[in-house]
Amino acid sequence: MDSVLIGNINFEWELGTNGALSLEASLWSHRNFVQLSYLPLLYAKEDEGVCVTHLPPEPFIRDNLFLMSEETIPGKEVRSWAYSPSIEAWAKKRGLLYQHPPFPLVRELASKVFSFTHAPVLPGASLLHSMQEVSDWAAKGPYPKVLKSPFGYSGREKAILDGPALPMEVSKLFENGGVLIGEPWVPRLCDFSTQWEIGEEIHFVGATLMENSESGVYSKTRVGENVFGQFQSYVDEHIEKVKVTLKTMQDKGFYGPVGIDSMVYKHKGETLLHPIVEINPRRTMGWVALKLMKEGVRELTLSSEYSRGPGLLPDNLILADGKKFPFRKQLYVDMI
Repeated sequence: MDSVLIGNINFEWELGTNGALSLEASLWSHRNFVQLSYLPLLYAKEDEGVCVTHLPPEPFIRDNLFLMSEETIPGKEVRSWAYSPSIEAWAKKRGLLYQHPPFPLVRELASKVFSFTHAPVLPGASLLHSMQEVSDWAAKGPYPKVLKSPFGYSGREKAILDGPALPMEVSKLFENGGVLIGEPWVPRLCDFSTQWEIGEEIHFVGATLMENSESGVYSKTRVGENVFGQFQSYVDEHIEKVKVTLKTMQDKGFYGPVGIDSMVYKHKGETLLHPIVEINPRRTMGWVALKLMKEGVRELTLSSEYSRGPGLLPDNLILADGKKFPFRKQLYVDMI
C-alpha cells in the first residue's frame, strides 16, 4: 500500500482558525466534518488506505481502514481532501510523506479575496478593508445585499442585509478576517462548478450542476448528459474564462485538485454569467460525483439530505464509552 487517504472536509474551517488544533480534534469540531471524513471510502482504490478517527459500523468496515490514533500506518504517503497543517504534523510523526504546495499559497488561493481580485465581480460588489468602509457600503441600496468573510464555507460566515443597519455578527466577521466582501443579492438561475487538476499541465476533469439552499448550503450535485440544458453555453464560456485564473495559480506554484464555482444570474433584465463565485483549491463534492459516475449511466445525482435510511456514509459511530454518536444527515446517490 503506497498511500493513505484522509477526508479533511474541514479545510476552510481549519484555515479560518490557522490550524490551531490537532488532526482529530479539528475533525471533531463539527458533526458534519466527522461524518464526511468517511468520504474517501467512496473513491479509494484497492491499493489505497483510508484513515479515520473511529471505525464505522458494518457494512463500512474495510481491510484498508486505519485509525488515526495508530502510531504506525501502512503506506508511504498521505493524500488528503485538501492541504492541512494538522495532517502535515500527523504525517511527520509517523514518517509518512505529505506533498503539498506551500501553506501560505494555499491559504491565499482559498480566500474569497483571491477570487474577487482575479475575476470579474458582481455589479456593485466591493472589497471592504475597515468597518467604516463596511458601514458606508451597507448604507447604499439596493437591498438585499450580502457580506462574506474570506474563509466562509457552505453558506456560513456571511450576513444578509435587508437595510443599512448592520447585524451584530458583522463586526465579528470582520475581526476574523480583517476584510469583508460585499455583494448584491442577485436572482440565481443556475449554479454549477468545474473540476480541474493542476500539474505540469492544467487538466479539465468535468462540470457538475449544483443545487444549494437559499442560504447557500450544499444540497445536490448532478452529472450527466444535458444536465445544463439552456445554460450549457454559459458553462462553455466559464471554462474558457477560468483558464486564465488557473494559469495564474499554476504560475504561483500551486498544484493539485481545484473546484471552481460559478453561477448564471439575472441583472436588470439580462441573463449574465458570474464566472468565478469562489475557488476551492481542494477536492469537492462535484469531484466525488464525477468519480461515482459509471459507464452507461446517463445522469447521476449526489444529494445531501436529512437521513431517510441507509446511504453512502455511516449513520452513526460507537464511541470509546460505548455510546452511539448519530448523524442527522446522509449522502445518497441516484442514477438513471
